[in-house]
Amino acid sequence: MNPAEAATVLGVGPVATPDEIRSAYRRRLRASHPDVVDGVDANHRTAQIIQAYEVLKAAVAPLAPAVVPPVVTRMDEDTLAVAAPAEETFLLLLDAAYRLGEVTYVDVDAGLLEAVVDFGDGVIGSVVASLQGRGAATEVFLTVERLGKGPPVPAARLLDLVVSALGL
Repeated sequence: MNPAEAATVLGVGPVATPDEIRSAYRRRLRASHPDVVDGVDANHRTAQIIQAYEVLKAAVAPLAPAVVPPVVTRMDEDTLAVAAPAEETFLLLLDAAYRLGEVTYVDVDAGLLEAVVDFGDGVIGSVVASLQGRGAATEVFLTVERLGKGPPVPAARLLDLVVSALGL
């Protein structure tokens, strides 16, 4: 997807500012997510919106001031602390979940997100992330339930995968 196509997908002009691009991305994502809209192509449309955002974000990156990504800290074996507001943390996790597997449930108001993730070696699990705002940071509690027979997926493996997918 080139920047012109990406701008069309997000409904922004060819010289949109980073704030306009981000606002359009969030608006379109909330309006077309499969948990909000019924339809066969809702997953495809959401993937297009995410791809368009990534393309435009990369295209304007040299023009935008450097943005410091939120700091992610491992609190224990199943919890991360993200130095960002809950809404921003949720969107980061949603993007990461789409990179990791198939998103199966989203509840923004409750701060819940579920995805089916392939951990490799035939290990597939249902991952649930729940968010809790704590002052300037947001805690992310992660659980995984292996789908199929075999030993449980270690929490440390899940945290490594999520941190990697966040790209921070």
